[in-house]
Amino acid sequence: MSGERPVMLAIETSQRAGGVALRDRAGSVYEEPVEPGRGHAEQLLPTIDRVMSNAGLRPRDLEWIAVSIGPGGLTGLRIATATVKMIAEVTAARVVGVPSALVAAYGTDLTGRILVALASKGGTFWSTAVERASKDDAWQLTSAAMIGWRQNPQLLPASDFDPAPYNGVLADAYLPEEARHRCETASCSLIEPRFTAGACLRAGQFLMNQFDASPLSLFPIYPRPPEAVKLWEQRQSRGP
Repeated sequence: MSGERPVMLAIETSQRAGGVALRDRAGSVYEEPVEPGRGHAEQLLPTIDRVMSNAGLRPRDLEWIAVSIGPGGLTGLRIATATVKMIAEVTAARVVGVPSALVAAYGTDLTGRILVALASKGGTFWSTAVERASKDDAWQLTSAAMIGWRQNPQLLPASDFDPAPYNGVLADAYLPEEARHRCETASCSLIEPRFTAGACLRAGQFLMNQFDASPLSLFPIYPRPPEAVKLWEQRQSRGP
């Protein structure tokens, strides 16, 4: 029928707080948060089930699934991507991985070029530049950010950070102090990012024609090797 939209599920569990959102064919959006402090593993599937029920839809009605792929918390990212692969395998829904920087960007009313700083640690942070001309436009990864997302990590030392090109910087309390000081010196606004399933849904709607992927190719973005991996590699290097 004309005017119908594909049914899309969106999952955001890359950070401590997140949620699930669903858009039905009429364009109505149903959203429910996933509470911080409770395990994503225990909450995610029941939350998806409730949102689907509230919309009067069944799993086989799903056509697209958008999922926030990080960088973010290791456990939340792994649970989300594994859940999406499972649902896509059963329902044949198509999937799109949404960089969490775009989720943060869609949670703002900003325009122009902004920087999203994630996964701050040890004087570095994951740097993603995004831009849009107006509030009605889609956020776009800049060419440098695109290269980083698809090929190489964009870990930026705070000592190399220049806030001058940006209308604002989305960063949490863990942003390195030197980067924070540079923003203050340049009068560049520092804004606490928000990560919601509704924002992931909006990003997924714009991305679904650009980054449609096989569920098996869906992997989280890890800016640094997970601690568990580093420990395993250290043990392997020591031998039996």
